[in-house]
Amino acid sequence: MGTSPEYILEGLSDEDCHELLLKWAGCEKVGEQHVKLAEIASEIVKKCHGYPLAAKTLGSLLFMKTDENEWLYLKDRELWELAQNKRDILPVLKLSYDTLPADMKRCFLYCSLFPKCYEIEVDKLIQLWMAEGLIQSYINHELEYAGAGAGAGAEYVNHLCSINFLEKIRDQCGNLSNKCRMPEIIHDLAVFISEKEYKGIASYRSGIVIPEEVKHVSIHDSDCSREEVTKSLFMLMNLRSVLYFPSQGAGANEESFIERCISRFKYLRVLDLSDSCFQVLPRYVGNLKHLRFLDLSGNASMEKLPNTICKLYNLQTLRIWYCKKIRKLPQNLGNLISLKHLYLTTQQSCLPEKQIRRLTSLRTLGIEGCGNLTSLPEGIQLLTALTTVTIATCPKLTSLPSSMKNMANLRNLEISKCPNLNLSGWEHFKGLKRLH
Repeated sequence: MGTSPEYILEGLSDEDCHELLLKWAGCEKVGEQHVKLAEIASEIVKKCHGYPLAAKTLGSLLFMKTDENEWLYLKDRELWELAQNKRDILPVLKLSYDTLPADMKRCFLYCSLFPKCYEIEVDKLIQLWMAEGLIQSYINHELEYAGAGAGAGAEYVNHLCSINFLEKIRDQCGNLSNKCRMPEIIHDLAVFISEKEYKGIASYRSGIVIPEEVKHVSIHDSDCSREEVTKSLFMLMNLRSVLYFPSQGAGANEESFIERCISRFKYLRVLDLSDSCFQVLPRYVGNLKHLRFLDLSGNASMEKLPNTICKLYNLQTLRIWYCKKIRKLPQNLGNLISLKHLYLTTQQSCLPEKQIRRLTSLRTLGIEGCGNLTSLPEGIQLLTALTTVTIATCPKLTSLPSSMKNMANLRNLEISKCPNLNLSGWEHFKGLKRLH
């Protein structure tokens, strides 16, 4: 409280961190013999992110060491892999973690599965938490993030941002986007804690044996056919999450890997294969009876979805954005009775009304990149739980069903890149909290 503007306390500059690190390494006065060490130190300080204690921690590990190889070793290691004393950076940061509620701790540790600096869509992150049961769903549906709506999911994200465990990302115009990321040093903290205390949550790194207790695995930028990946991974029978982050150009060996994942891991709740490029999703994906979250977005090679996907009666989130070769949606889509969030791209001119109107649990509908779509079904008004509709890049769409104005729970309508869409009259629709 007060009338003065707040002062944002920034971290140290890289130059100041560099000076501090050299001081604690005993190389403050850089002589000719230390020039190369100082150059390596300029790379090491990138791990510090402005934290003075991080510079002190790393400098202390190099105290009185003049062998370049030891400095290079430290440069190439993750912070969480290094020995940590009580007063080092990660144990000190852990004090903030220790004050979090139990549910929020689990949500925070789940973020360790994402690669460093990965930009996470906030809605997707909360849907992942929900799929894993990290935050519970109640009848009033207020736990999930729904545009401007509050709820435990959004509150968790906001609180983690307030203590700098997550940071919101701004777009090119300086406005806050719907994405967040974990600062690198905080990512080290999450891995540090999950490795030592929460062995059920771990990210996979090539060459490391995955402990039997692990329930959640992510694979980053790795050839998924390599023996050290498959040998350790497929020994696990009770996995709950598989998140695959392929490197650019990956995909030649993805198909057999994905087939093995789907056939092997019967208890999956989360399967994230976004930005992969396999051609065929195995029919027996319908056997994953516990699956809550399936993301196939960004697949430029897959031509159709097996109708067996409609046997996933517990599925809460289905993301098939920008799967441009898929010509039509599965025939029995309406069987997904638990579906709450649907994000789709289709080449159909009309969505299948009989199937869409059966998705009575749906709260979020995202339609993007549908070049042939001319209309939405009138039966959409029967989706009484729907709170958010997002429509983007649908150039042939000319109007929205007038019946949508009768949807009492519709709060957010977001439209972009639909040049022929007539929205006259919608600006006076009192139910909307947000119209973009």
